[in-house]
Amino acid sequence: MPIPGELEQIDKNQLIGSIIKLVVNHDFNIKDYSVEKSIMEDDIAIVKIYDFRFTINNIKTNVGYTVYLNEEETEILSIYDNMKGLEFLNLKASDKTNLELKVRNLTEIKRVRAQNMVLAKHYQNNVDKTVDSANLYYDILENKLYYNISIKEIIQGSEEVALILHSIEL
Repeated sequence: MPIPGELEQIDKNQLIGSIIKLVVNHDFNIKDYSVEKSIMEDDIAIVKIYDFRFTINNIKTNVGYTVYLNEEETEILSIYDNMKGLEFLNLKASDKTNLELKVRNLTEIKRVRAQNMVLAKHYQNNVDKTVDSANLYYDILENKLYYNISIKEIIQGSEEVALILHSIEL
């Protein structure tokens, strides 16, 4: 019986998480991480990349683990520990309160203002701009919270599309 792609992906994330726990960090808990998958392709090989980003209050941080797999996802090529020597249990407790205060200060009005400010920046008549995505990002090492806004720019009359990331420190 075939496994639906979404379920198959969850199982892969958990399987890779289990390997991280076994080989790198015995305290690893996949619930503390957001997983992003990407592909790196060159003339020699295709490599699948799983980024496990540590989260605090569902906000991605700049620490975690990166796992490289072969194209078929049957072999782990390497695991990189991007925790920068930090103990995640201590991180979760110490940064949670500080982060909650910063997030509380970011009201919906402030979010909309920030998005409008970024959209107005570098205004050009022949370019349509829309907010593609917006999310919070916490730099643990710098103790700074950022509001990342991705702007999609389309030049009128063409199929050219640009994605531009703007980060606003909160």
